[in-house]
Amino acid sequence: MSKWLKPLLFGIWGLLLIPLIGTTFETWLAENVFSEPNAVATTISNNLVAVGQLRWFKFALVLMTGIVIGVSLDSSTRKSGERRAFELRSLGY
Repeated sequence: MSKWLKPLLFGIWGLLLIPLIGTTFETWLAENVFSEPNAVATTISNNLVAVGQLRWFKFALVLMTGIVIGVSLDSSTRKSGERRAFELRSLGY
């Protein structure tokens, strides 16, 4: 796997998480920071909710989550295999 593929996949996945995290963050800000409804925060929150409810967005989020989990498992398995191979070579010496 190339060096730039894993950060690219995690970056795309992070961008897809913005609507999910953004609405929660806006709700927290409204309850804890702002004493009255903020027009800018409400507008941003409404737009994030609208994007989060789109059919293609949900599909893309599930697809990218699966890809990120697969890449992470592959990476950890590869590191574990390399470590075992090193231990076996060291045992031979």
